[in-house]
Amino acid sequence: MAVRQTPPGDMLKLASGFAVSQMGDAAYGVGLTAVVYARSQSAALAGAVTAVRVVPAIIAGPVAGLLADRTHRLNLLVLADLVRVALMVVSAVAVIAGWPVWTLLILAACAQAAAVVSGPCLAASLPGLVGVTGLARANATRAVLTELSFIAGPLAVAGLLAFDAHAALFAAVGLTFAASATLLFTISDRAAFQAGRSGASSPPSFRTSAAAFRTRPALSTMALTDVVGSFVYGLLTVLLVMAVPEDRYGLAFVALGVGGIAGAIGAPHCGESPRTVAVLLAALALMLDLCGLATDFLTLSVVLCLAGAAISMIEVRTDIAIQRDAPPPVVGTVAGWVLHADYVAMAAGAAVAAPLTTLVGLRASFPVAAVVVAGCAALLMLRRT
Repeated sequence: MAVRQTPPGDMLKLASGFAVSQMGDAAYGVGLTAVVYARSQSAALAGAVTAVRVVPAIIAGPVAGLLADRTHRLNLLVLADLVRVALMVVSAVAVIAGWPVWTLLILAACAQAAAVVSGPCLAASLPGLVGVTGLARANATRAVLTELSFIAGPLAVAGLLAFDAHAALFAAVGLTFAASATLLFTISDRAAFQAGRSGASSPPSFRTSAAAFRTRPALSTMALTDVVGSFVYGLLTVLLVMAVPEDRYGLAFVALGVGGIAGAIGAPHCGESPRTVAVLLAALALMLDLCGLATDFLTLSVVLCLAGAAISMIEVRTDIAIQRDAPPPVVGTVAGWVLHADYVAMAAGAAVAAPLTTLVGLRASFPVAAVVVAGCAALLMLRRT
């Protein structure tokens, strides 16, 4: 694939826009849950926030990938940010006017549907921007920015939540999306984001993206491993609610985020052979087992940090595999399918957590999950390619 000499300023704007948008999305996720619970006093409605943000991603993931391979990706990214700006304005109005809480959930579903295009668009654009040799560094940088946003976003809205400034919270989130759209709109090398530059004779389709998984074992291996990591993350979101005090739940995910940063930095130096990936899964299984054995929060935080590092390394190597091994005309579509599978796995992990604790108890749930992950690692060890 030919690599354009993209101006460094454009790359900085792309990275900054992505980081600001991710921070807004992270702040929105935490803030919306708090606002819904404060206004409804319903744990069920607060829990529904996760569902309305996951379901659109499950449904729209493959379609978003197909759009990334057929349209101008930069325009799509800007449009997604602008749509979310409008939705945040409406959310602020809904709070001020006292609209029913369920209207905030509908707006959240729309916002998530708009946000889904970001991952596939970025995945499809990076190979042409940085070349194969630059993918490891670019994806590691993206992952570090994502993990930082997951820490900075919730911290940024903490003060607004403390003062019950709910409308201001949505306005602040809208400003982050507006800032992202502004940065992306000022990128000068717009041709670098044009889909269809690979010279393919036929337009991208779901069939050609499915063929990419069948004919490229390394790609399918990393995609399946990433799904396992997403399942573990979804499982932890529920198990940790029961395992740690309420005031330390957020800190547990800060530990995961700190580990994620370390994992992203180390990912460029990690290979993608089945045995290497199996070692990462085995390490993740060990961390799950140790979560069940931790007797204090400090020990648990260290274990979660290591688990976050393993999950992040798997995620970054999966992104690299998609961008390097998928045929250029369908990189976005392949990324969309992996995104779809990740959200399904995350939802499945969260869904099985409660029945699992009922069946074997909270402490035993961690080693049971560890056995499943270790089994996946063992299967990878047996693969030759």
